[in-house]
Amino acid sequence: FMFPRGFGITMKDTYVDAASAAGGETDNIHKRKTHDASITVDLPDYFRKYDAEITYRFKDQEFDEKSLLVANRFNQSFTLKVPYEVTPKIHIFPEYTYGFIEYDSKSLTNAKSDLHYNTIYAGTEWEATAKTTGILKLGFSMLDYDTPPPLVLATPLGDSPVGDETSSINTFVAKLGVKIDLTSRMSMSIN
Repeated sequence: FMFPRGFGITMKDTYVDAASAAGGETDNIHKRKTHDASITVDLPDYFRKYDAEITYRFKDQEFDEKSLLVANRFNQSFTLKVPYEVTPKIHIFPEYTYGFIEYDSKSLTNAKSDLHYNTIYAGTEWEATAKTTGILKLGFSMLDYDTPPPLVLATPLGDSPVGDETSSINTFVAKLGVKIDLTSRMSMSIN
């Protein structure tokens, strides 16, 4: 919905009931239900060259198999993005996201730990053409577990032991993407 002075509200809702691979698996197919929805409030043209975007998102995922009940989870996040117009085609922005993931299966012996996360990005958007926008974001993510994570952390260099006192993981993150407006009502994003 678009309102005067560029104020807009965007709602997205997706529900999938399908069989697909779980996590990094490629050879096992599992029945899963996923509900992913978000609402974004866009406040452009209210603060001169600064805009503001506020987003709330939730994602609920349920597996049908008993062995995968430990992976059932509910994720909520809140994001604030404040783009600044450097030129009419280039915007830079800071972006902050706070979210949490709650796992359903607390009673199982290998239940995963709930966690809260904070992600901070600095990014740029470049309108290469009237219908194509490139996006680059660099940032830092902080994961805080309600209980310590497993004692072994898999890394690209092999397994790394993690002590019982560890209850947070901090990482650098980068995102690169492109958004293409196919029609006035349809766009495609590749991230």
